Amino acid sequence: MRLSDLEALVAAVREGSVTAAGRKLFLTQPAVSARLRRLEADAGEPLLRRMAHGVRPTAAGERLAERAGRLLDELQEMERSTGGAGPLTGQLALGATDLVAIHYLPPILRRFRVKHPAIDLVLRVEGTEPLVALLATGEIELALGTLPVAESWIESVTFFSDPLVVVAPAGHRLAGKRLQPRAVAAEPWISHKADSVTRRQVESFFGSHGLRLRVAMEISNPEVIVRLVEARLGLAALPLRAVRREVREGRLVVLPVQGFRLERSSGLLVRSGGTSGRAAAAFRSLLRPGKGLALPAL
Repeated sequence: MRLSDLEALVAAVREGSVTAAGRKLFLTQPAVSARLRRLEADAGEPLLRRMAHGVRPTAAGERLAERAGRLLDELQEMERSTGGAGPLTGQLALGATDLVAIHYLPPILRRFRVKHPAIDLVLRVEGTEPLVALLATGEIELALGTLPVAESWIESVTFFSDPLVVVAPAGHRLAGKRLQPRAVAAEPWISHKADSVTRRQVESFFGSHGLRLRVAMEISNPEVIVRLVEARLGLAALPLRAVRREVREGRLVVLPVQGFRLERSSGLLVRSGGTSGRAAAAFRSLLRPGKGLALPAL
């Protein structure tokens, strides 16, 4: 039996629901459910009864949760008695996409630095797929990337969503018009790289209308895409947070495209069943599942 699976059982029993257990463990409800199914398979019998408003342990589940709870409490006590409750030291390697690193992460890193000044932070800014590869090799302990992620060994928790908008330079001939998808697909586009989750979302939307974008350039950095759109080199679909200043200052305009209601979701990515160090656990404690990263509204 895996310690992480026992932790899921104890949390579900103590919290009374799988969803609440996920919030406590900073995991999605499906991730907690997967751990519980795996534990039940190891135990060879049901451990929880699914009720209309939560879960209750079976007799076997109650016995196992009680023993596992004592084990987890003892492990925490051992950590405290061996200095685990002291100041955090060492290094924490994180990964983040450009959007997160620029628009969301700085206040979180600032708060972490104030609370844990002895931790050396290492930040890798990459696309989501390279971040997943870095998690696989252990070069980073956790990442904040674009969701969804297809890899089954990755567990994810959504923290915030940004609406995607189609933007054009100020004064563009399509500005101020209600547009059909065909009208904007015919324009040159500055797009994310082909392996980008956002790129796939946008192309899927236009593909559902039988359209293909005229991709003039592929760029991985959203800040560069913004500058290229400002330079009148094409249209782009970007998270609203990435262009809000330019739109507010009149340098870019949002084009209202019929049916274009996409969102870019971002969240925490970790290895499934992996154990987190104290520094990673402290960083995760600053995040708020379902409530974003406690930043000002747009």
